[in-house]
Amino acid sequence: MLKKFINSNSFLIGVCVSVSLAWLLPQLGSSGGLLWSEITTKLGVFVIFIIQGLTLPTNELRDGLFQWRLHLFCQGSNYLLLPLLGIAVLALTEIFGSVPPDLRVGFLYLAILPTTVSTAIVFTGKAGGNVVGALFNTSVSNVLGVFIVPIAATWIIGSVAVAGPDLSRIGGLLFKITSLILLPLILGQILRIWLKSWATTHKKKLSQTNVYIIYYMIYAAFCNSFVQGVWQQYGIEVVGWALGMTLLLLALGLVSVFVLARVFRFNLQDQATALFCGSQKTLASGVPMAGSIFTAESPALGIVLLPLMFYHPIQILVGGYLIGWFGKRTGD
Repeated sequence: MLKKFINSNSFLIGVCVSVSLAWLLPQLGSSGGLLWSEITTKLGVFVIFIIQGLTLPTNELRDGLFQWRLHLFCQGSNYLLLPLLGIAVLALTEIFGSVPPDLRVGFLYLAILPTTVSTAIVFTGKAGGNVVGALFNTSVSNVLGVFIVPIAATWIIGSVAVAGPDLSRIGGLLFKITSLILLPLILGQILRIWLKSWATTHKKKLSQTNVYIIYYMIYAAFCNSFVQGVWQQYGIEVVGWALGMTLLLLALGLVSVFVLARVFRFNLQDQATALFCGSQKTLASGVPMAGSIFTAESPALGIVLLPLMFYHPIQILVGGYLIGWFGKRTGD
């Protein structure tokens, strides 16, 4: 039973271990420490997106190209509906108290992220949904995210969370995103021409490599938080704010996407695809993007990532229930 529990919750356990190590050994992974996290985290981002480009299923992208109504719905849910709901949740929360500025930034950053890749595809398949549609939308969402997230981070987060959008940062952000994310993504796609069979055979190992890099980036982010005393400044209250806001955003997102999918008269298979691809948010791309958009060695990055780290395991738990609900109705 213990082995089964560990296997089923390995990612969440890994995140907890990363944060615990940051608490025990903060100097090692902080900026200027022995691990040189201000450099190695950027290298980690580069490697992650080479692997993503190497494993991006271009054939499935072509196969799913013509299901345009489903694609527009999924991308609209991810990049329009969820950010609007995030702004609404933030405004509602502010009625009951003042949300710490770094947490506001992190919450809005969560809302503008692309969808998950593997989780959305696996959940759609297990629920008897449209897997080709899920493959297309998860891939397109993450490619679009390379351009949308940094611009949205400047405009939306800047205008709502801080004093106003800093237009001067857009050029610098786009350069960082191009060099750390877009360039390795394209490089990975070029390498796929010759290494497609190898990448397919070793896809699980490549995916696990990404997971270990993400653990390291979470560790480095929290090391800076502990060294600079960010948690002493905010206290346990910030955890309560993050959890409550995250639960509300996920609940509103799931209900809104499901209701709208029925309004648009999608069949049950496409409803499952829309729900999983339109409401989930990626931690795999979210962490390295945060390290590129924000200052990776910033002590507040641990707070910025907190909503995303809550959202990820909760969406998996809720998704497990929804798989059974859809599975009974699709006959899968």
